[in-house]
Amino acid sequence: MPAPPAPAALLCRTGRARGRHGCCATPAHAQSAGVQHSARCMSLVWRSGRPHRSHRMRRTTQGVERSLSQRPVRHAQLPCISCLRLREWSGLHVSSAHGRDGISSDSPGLCDRMDWTSHHAAPARPGPSEMSRQIVVIGAGVGGLSGAVRLARAGFAVTVLEAREQPGGLASEASYDGFSFDAGPYILLDRPGLEWSFEALGLDLTAEVPLIGIDDVYEVESPDGSKVVFYSDVEKTAGGFEEKWPGSAKPYKKFVRKMERISRALRPMLQVSRPGALGLIRSGAWLHAPFLVRSLAAVLSDSGLPAPIVEAMAIWTHVAGQTKSQAPSPLAFVPALMHSVGPYYPKGGIRCIPQVLEQAAIAAGVRFRYSTKVTRIRTKDCSVLGVETERGEFIPAAALLSNSAALQTYLQLLDAPAPALTKRLSTLPLQSPGVCAYLAVRGRVTPPYLAFKLGEGNQRCRLLIRASLFDTQVVDGYVPARLLAPMEYAEAERVGPAGQASYLDQLLEEDWWQRDLDDFRVLAKRTAEQWGTQYHLYANSMNPVMTGKFMRQGRVPHRSPQVRGLYLAGSSTHPGQWVSFCAISGILAADCLIKDLN
Repeated sequence: MPAPPAPAALLCRTGRARGRHGCCATPAHAQSAGVQHSARCMSLVWRSGRPHRSHRMRRTTQGVERSLSQRPVRHAQLPCISCLRLREWSGLHVSSAHGRDGISSDSPGLCDRMDWTSHHAAPARPGPSEMSRQIVVIGAGVGGLSGAVRLARAGFAVTVLEAREQPGGLASEASYDGFSFDAGPYILLDRPGLEWSFEALGLDLTAEVPLIGIDDVYEVESPDGSKVVFYSDVEKTAGGFEEKWPGSAKPYKKFVRKMERISRALRPMLQVSRPGALGLIRSGAWLHAPFLVRSLAAVLSDSGLPAPIVEAMAIWTHVAGQTKSQAPSPLAFVPALMHSVGPYYPKGGIRCIPQVLEQAAIAAGVRFRYSTKVTRIRTKDCSVLGVETERGEFIPAAALLSNSAALQTYLQLLDAPAPALTKRLSTLPLQSPGVCAYLAVRGRVTPPYLAFKLGEGNQRCRLLIRASLFDTQVVDGYVPARLLAPMEYAEAERVGPAGQASYLDQLLEEDWWQRDLDDFRVLAKRTAEQWGTQYHLYANSMNPVMTGKFMRQGRVPHRSPQVRGLYLAGSSTHPGQWVSFCAISGILAADCLIKDLN
């Protein structure tokens, strides 16, 4: 399961404007004084030579995104400054006398229009007004679908291009021998986030996607056979801990209450495209800034709980492809969410969520083109022109919302990626989808819903998903189940498809998951390489590993700072990887687009 809420770039100090790369790589021949750069927007700030004493507190808040000694003046377009790239230091002196009224329109080298609406100006677009409303969405994942609905209801003409034959991406449906499965995600922990998304799209979650509460949530079995069991009821969970580890109930409940309080304080940050230090201060959540810079290992260590409980709470790091010391502190919110808002299984599976969003998009006038793979995003002067498909077709667009993986968008689709961004993204660690077997089982299927099995040493866990506890499908006495196991990305790439298949076969031979079963049939298998091929994943990966470092540096922005008219949604953007978060990301990206083009 992906990482939980962590406001992107909340505690990241941005580099100074001087020396930063611009909209795109500037060729050597364009560096001469005679070259006129296209209109771009640049944030102007004044810096006093000596910080006011009230601003000295910033020295104790390392990593804050915007220094408190900087005050925004306004965004001004810079159309005619030679040898100046976006976000570079202009060399113009802005005194405190300019204040918040901006710079006068007769200032040399500045246009007279001051733009408060975005970090960069919307691309100037020739042609009829109809063209300025044509939007292409790349990918019909949850983020692309929610973004498409939002855009269509704002009056844009939206076309969704999807490489596969159905919507949903990794959250889509997989069907084998009369059974329907969720292809990827398997639990909903953030009901409030999904409710917010549906409400923002004019939909009623309760009416559209009935949710079934999960009481017996998960268990983690150690190599020695001992188990740690989690229920949605905190008292029942703590009581079970107390029986095995006397004195653990009270600190567990205290830890849950603390995480619930912090999670509630930070929740508003999930619904902001680029949450920053000022957002933390205004919401009062700045008190939790020290928490955000800590690792999951440090947070769990402070709980004072026995090691088996700590390891069981951290089981999601196995799925997310990271260690506890790499993982961000908000992963500690999982127990709090489980015991407060509760875990749910949508009636019909996670797969019904993208299906509902697709129908809402069609009702809003969105046009879908399935089996249409985008191979290139065409740009000119760092502005989007449109996309090229696998068939060689060019589709013009005023703007693009890419729900393809952010790394795929920047490193493979863009015709002129920015070197600095390419360097950063290409070095991010990747998360492997691992291996999976879709099963038909017969026999006694008992709770809990998720059964984790820890291997010896640092080996990644295995997971049995007992979908039949909530899924009523029965075929000849068999019911559906899934067996899956994460893999280290480097290991998966090293052993290749044959090694991945061999690892999955070994899992199928293990007996821990076959207890109480009379028989089982393997309906289908998926290796990491097959996930990549069948779902058009970037380098056979789901996304970058959501480490604490990556979150503090800031996820990939919804509004591209390199290419005007390009917007991004999905698990690599804020707020993260859960199904509810992907839906939120599509709405936030769409809102950025609407704000710019309107």
